[in-house]
Amino acid sequence: LMNAFGPLAALAIFVEITVAVVGSSLSGLGGRGPEVDARYGSPEAIGDLLLTKFLLPFEAASFLLLLAAVAAVVLARKRRGLEDLDTPREATG
Repeated sequence: LMNAFGPLAALAIFVEITVAVVGSSLSGLGGRGPEVDARYGSPEAIGDLLLTKFLLPFEAASFLLLLAAVAAVVLARKRRGLEDLDTPREATG
C-alpha cells in the first residue's frame, strides 16, 4: 500500500500542475502591468513607511530579532559548557 502511494501522489501533483498551467493559458505574462507611482517600491518610500506608518511594528520586529540573537548566544554558550566571562581563569604555564 505504501509503495503505491508515492507514484500515485506524484501523478496527482503532475495532473494538478498541468491543469493549472494549461487552464491559465499563461495570459498573465502579456501586458505591461498596473500603473504605479514612480516612488512606489523605492528605498525612500519604504523607509518613509517604516519610520511613519509602520514604526511600532518595525520596532517590535527589531526588538524580537535582537532578543532572539541574544538568546541564541546564551543557549550556545550553555550547550558548549563555556564559563561566564566574569569568572577569572587560572593561568597556565
